[in-house]
Amino acid sequence: MSSDVEKSFLATLTYYAGLDARNNPINVPIDFSYVAVVEAKGTPIDNRSGDAASHLTNIPDQYLYANAYASNPVQFYFRYNGSKGKYSIWIRNGKQAGRRLARSANGYIYADSVGERPGDFSLIREGKKATLDDFTEDTEEGILLQLYINGSGYNLELYTRVAPESKSSDKWYAYVVDSGTGNAHFTLNIQQKNVYYKNPEAFIDDLKTNTEDLPNTIPAETVEDDIVFETVKIKKYATRDDRFLPISEKNIFE
Repeated sequence: MSSDVEKSFLATLTYYAGLDARNNPINVPIDFSYVAVVEAKGTPIDNRSGDAASHLTNIPDQYLYANAYASNPVQFYFRYNGSKGKYSIWIRNGKQAGRRLARSANGYIYADSVGERPGDFSLIREGKKATLDDFTEDTEEGILLQLYINGSGYNLELYTRVAPESKSSDKWYAYVVDSGTGNAHFTLNIQQKNVYYKNPEAFIDDLKTNTEDLPNTIPAETVEDDIVFETVKIKKYATRDDRFLPISEKNIFE
């Protein structure tokens, strides 16, 4: 029987979103960013002409998304705990490096830095729990991530695709949540096996340069108003409910 370390690994996740017009698979990166329409400062707020002043960009966030506009998926460390028979999942790169996947009070998966709501995960393949021992390939398709909180299991899903620009319907994002539009089947792209656990800060060289606080870019109001995000304006485009609140200690942990 293999050890906990031998069952631990580094990997990225993508979401299988069907086939494109040429019957090629569409694998959407799982990342801590979403796509938005932005306009440079000084341009009209209501810019519907599609000119060069308005464009799509990725906005970093603390929540986890399937983001069809992201260049690359985030890297995770799947740390196996034999006493629980489950994995904890840590973030290995990007602005959320060193944090652990957790579930917010209202069902969203996010990067946790204080250990209030960490979750344990099972990897489900063909209806059965699996570990790295069961994977013969570096790419494993059709994987479900089952999150356990207080003894209850939740298969991760996507919550409503949002395409901020109607002419670019293939550029969409969706929150990763504990209940949404059906079980999300992920592709597990294994990058390194038999990875020993260290405190995340010890193996992420750039962690100290990536710890700045992220801006609150998700107001609770319904849309069509613009907010300033550093040097650009973000064009809001979809109705939000009370699940979509600004990131803060209060609304994540209450």
